[in-house]
Amino acid sequence: ERLIEEERKRREEEEKKKQDEALKNSVTGSQIVAFARKYVGNPYVWGGNGPVGFDCSGLTKYAYAAAGKSIPRTVRTQYNACDELIYSYDALQPGDLVFFHTEGWNSHVGIYIGGGEFVHAGSPSTGIVRASLYNTYWRSVFFCGGRFY
Repeated sequence: ERLIEEERKRREEEEKKKQDEALKNSVTGSQIVAFARKYVGNPYVWGGNGPVGFDCSGLTKYAYAAAGKSIPRTVRTQYNACDELIYSYDALQPGDLVFFHTEGWNSHVGIYIGGGEFVHAGSPSTGIVRASLYNTYWRSVFFCGGRFY
């Protein structure tokens, strides 16, 4: 009986840690989303790290840093550093990264903002924009989401 009680307490502690982590991530996620939305309309700059202009991974790195989370600089290194990869739209949470195979490999990243939308530094002609994951093009090149704990 003592072992059963210890196991129950251990599980309760693990569940509390998960809930605390989820709360922390939701706060951080909302900060990341708020930051990304603030830059919609700004220019795309190849290799740009902000705040005057960003490329796709420069925007994600800068947004995460603004929320107190350091992530790598490039699309591939951001993908490789994720603590969890998410392959379903339904499991995405605001603040998650979304990765796309736009050149036959994992070559583009944005920030999921909720409601099936993401913010990304698209190109010099579009700048930083909101887009829908359900758009025919983005749906066809979506690879996965990425989450940091």
